[in-house]
Amino acid sequence: MPDLDFVAVDFETANGKRESACAVGVTVVRNGQVQSSDSWLVKPPPSADHFERRNTAIHGITRDQCMADGLPWPETAQRLNRLCADLPVVAHNASFDESVWRAANRASGVEAPLPRFHCTLQLSRGHLDLVDHKLPTVVRHLGLDDFQHHQAEADALAAAQVTVELARRTGASTVDELWRRAPQRSATGSSPARPASSRRIPDSVFRTHVERPTTGPSLADPAVPAPTTLVDEVVLITGDLSFGTREGIQERLRRAGAIVAQSLTKKVTCLVIGAGADVRNPPLTGATGKEKKAAERIQEGQRIAVIGEPELRELLERAETGVPVEDDVDPPAVLDDAMPVGLSRPEPTTHARETDAAPEQSSMSVSASEDPSPTETRTVETHAVPTSEAAPSALPRTNSAEPASAPYAAPPRQPWDPPLSVRPRQLWDPPLPAAAPPAKPRRRWMFHVVMWSIMLFLVVGMLFVGLFLDLAGAPESVWGPVVGISWLITPLVFVAWLIVTVTRWVRGRR
Repeated sequence: MPDLDFVAVDFETANGKRESACAVGVTVVRNGQVQSSDSWLVKPPPSADHFERRNTAIHGITRDQCMADGLPWPETAQRLNRLCADLPVVAHNASFDESVWRAANRASGVEAPLPRFHCTLQLSRGHLDLVDHKLPTVVRHLGLDDFQHHQAEADALAAAQVTVELARRTGASTVDELWRRAPQRSATGSSPARPASSRRIPDSVFRTHVERPTTGPSLADPAVPAPTTLVDEVVLITGDLSFGTREGIQERLRRAGAIVAQSLTKKVTCLVIGAGADVRNPPLTGATGKEKKAAERIQEGQRIAVIGEPELRELLERAETGVPVEDDVDPPAVLDDAMPVGLSRPEPTTHARETDAAPEQSSMSVSASEDPSPTETRTVETHAVPTSEAAPSALPRTNSAEPASAPYAAPPRQPWDPPLSVRPRQLWDPPLPAAAPPAKPRRRWMFHVVMWSIMLFLVVGMLFVGLFLDLAGAPESVWGPVVGISWLITPLVFVAWLIVTVTRWVRGRR
């Protein structure tokens, strides 16, 4: 790779402000080989020189270290410009590092153009199928040397090694060619369909083929059934699917009402394992990072249904053609009429049956003769009887000697029947439950009255008791200790009242 030249950078910040750069790491790569690697501390500008405890816990850099050994940003900017020397700059999550560089220039009054940035995070998302694409995960997946994360020089060197390794796998000779070949993904990780190109790299270069078993023990929860519809399902796909590209299948899932996930989160409800075009219910074995994460989440209690490619294909076809699920039952248009107990619906009379058959007879008579005469036509029409006259009453009239209200039996309830609370009550409806008596209000004020009464008695009441005994001629050695002890108990009662009151207030807020 004689033309693979670039500079990898990484910034650490003192707080949430982008201009608070406190350390920078730089790795220079020439001809695909690491030429040099360096890092130094940076003094943040006065407007952002406070160090938050969270940031210090991540990178271990303190304010005293930066103020004693750090370089001002103008000098740091000059050194960075000299090291870059019109080379492209590579960084993991480059949007962050580029914004730090730009904000530090603006805060320090440095006017200099920024170099061209390339993001290894987006590059790895396009090339590698991983649970996440954090820098340690990517380094571990590519088999590179382990490093100390959140140390500026170590992070810059790791980003440089990731770039070199992916260039070696794809055969790219320059940074621009490497990023041009990579699938472009959005910030959410979704990748739009890319037009075919003769320069496209096969997926086998980026994604390691996994031999998944089609049968055997599974780590999935057998109590979680397969979904019958894709609406509101959070679907995650792992493995290769034979009936389309992953981007196309994800778009079909979105149109069917599903939510497509790019990684296994707590919201995922369905995991699709591409183990083969005809493999149903493939076992969850942890063969990939997504499967391992799914097994861990299932052990923690998350309900995740595991299906294969045939089940997903059927769900998509059912959603696109509008075919209902087999378990669904179409409710009838009108419920059956209520019938009196012991009575059944009367059979239609012979006259009604002849009326129903009249249209058929009419059609047959017309077709039998090519030129029917008016007389024949009238003869056919005489068989037709108006439906209102032929249709018998749905309920036979009750005899006047019978009681006015006959007992009614409730028709069997069906799954589509509305609850009793949203339709008019009928004669056969069960009686409503008796209304529960209103809950008695909780007399919280009684506690305060009792506690303050006790405290007033211990302070004021015992004082009057002592004065009464003193006027009665009782020696002070008799009533003095009693009054003193009551006054000592009063603060304890007050503390108890305060604790209970605060506890109740806190529970009420929750």
